[in-house]
Amino acid sequence: MSSTPARETFGTKRKAAIFANVVLMGVLAIAAAVIVVYLTGFTTVKARFDLTRQGTYTLSAETERLLASMEQDVEVVTVFDRSRNFWWDTEQVRVKAMDFVADLLQEYKVRGGGKVAVTHLDPITQNAAILDLFQQLGIRDYNVVIVRSATGQRRVLGLETDLVDLDFGAPEPFRPMQLLAYRVEEGLSGAIFEVTQGKPAKVYVTNGHGELSLNDARDRGLTAVAALLTQDNVVVEPLALNVAKAIPGDADAVLILGPVEPFLPDERAAVESYLRTGRARVIVAIDPFGDTSLDPLWKSVGIELERNVVCHDQGGTMQAVGASELVIGPQAPGRYGAHPIVDALNENQRYVVMSRSMGLRAVAGAENTFTSLMTSHADSWGDLPAASGGPGNYKWDANQEAKGQRTLAALVEPRGPFTGAKIVFFGSDRWAWNAFLSASLNQHARGHFDLVRRAVSWLVGRKKSIELAPRRVQQVFSDLRPEEYDDILLYIVVYLPLAALGLTILVWFARRR
Repeated sequence: MSSTPARETFGTKRKAAIFANVVLMGVLAIAAAVIVVYLTGFTTVKARFDLTRQGTYTLSAETERLLASMEQDVEVVTVFDRSRNFWWDTEQVRVKAMDFVADLLQEYKVRGGGKVAVTHLDPITQNAAILDLFQQLGIRDYNVVIVRSATGQRRVLGLETDLVDLDFGAPEPFRPMQLLAYRVEEGLSGAIFEVTQGKPAKVYVTNGHGELSLNDARDRGLTAVAALLTQDNVVVEPLALNVAKAIPGDADAVLILGPVEPFLPDERAAVESYLRTGRARVIVAIDPFGDTSLDPLWKSVGIELERNVVCHDQGGTMQAVGASELVIGPQAPGRYGAHPIVDALNENQRYVVMSRSMGLRAVAGAENTFTSLMTSHADSWGDLPAASGGPGNYKWDANQEAKGQRTLAALVEPRGPFTGAKIVFFGSDRWAWNAFLSASLNQHARGHFDLVRRAVSWLVGRKKSIELAPRRVQQVFSDLRPEEYDDILLYIVVYLPLAALGLTILVWFARRR
């Protein structure tokens, strides 16, 4: 006689225990999801992980050592205006760059061990505080990072000029903006080093001869240059040679920018005496029809000013600028030479407008090193003046004017009695005008900013404390709208745990039968 095995069943207590376990697991799943979502926005959590393939958010060993060796506190203030964007910035790349700076600053704050304070000022809710800060530091534009030490030294970094490389694109023909590379760590670490361990450089700008003025805010003025150098921890002061009678001994560099009136004999003697010290560092920018009183001195150090205006045939490629203007850049007919002053301009795709520039050439047989920094293209010519001290007709005269490359800017390192001097010559003073450093010029303005900074930094011997390669952007962005983020949060916190709980209950009921 066959017998049917008795069906094994759970007792009441066993069923209750299983049900309680299911409920508990569901509650714990929901709690875990909530905690994970909460911690992603909890900025004081110090357990941070960089999951990017390139280690984009990981500070370099050089920066780690810098932060560990700091002996004074540093304050970093960001002023980012996220509301101002070009309409062709379809991916909001500037906002992404601002977010990256903020994220990396959090790393500086954590790794700084309490020595790095970070403040983010909002132009909408904290505009009064921002205006006061800008007035104190001589800042005119938003989208800056201010690095200040406890001793009062500071550096001001521009988002687009110092921290990221952007391709600004164009509205017509349409080309969207692109984020090319991050230079955030190099900029921030270099600024922290300068304000904590460096000292301000001292630069004098001559006046009294109709030069560009540090106090002139009009187009032909130097207020933009003065503000830029001040933000770079450089002390800039005017120098009246007719009063001082000599270049001050604390001068790290002297700028002679656009004189139109002659230097007096004792002033010329003061400049020559400075050049003979072996520590002279000078930037000279001369309008083709400006002062000629220093020309014999420049010839004695090995450079001759051609006193012409370099023109060019536009040929459909330069229609945006005038006949006597040249655009120098990596993709323009005019080219940069090979030197640290202009290397970064070439690498970072920066352009400079050399408006009404004359040609420069080395004196034959001179004992010096002549390095061309900027050259015109092969179809340019030096347009000769129609009369002494006046312009020509800006038309090529095959009988008197030869076509060919002209040097527009050069570095001269003379020998003999001037050994040790370093002089940077520009055949135009307009590249330093306020008009050409206006932020509204965008691409060209960034090139002019870089040119001023690189020339002064190289002359005063300011080397980068942190040498880091730019972090090229390779990631693909996939942004979510706020409502999409809310949907994902709802699925993680509510729907998925409830689905797991429901499935568990179904399994439990199935096992009861």
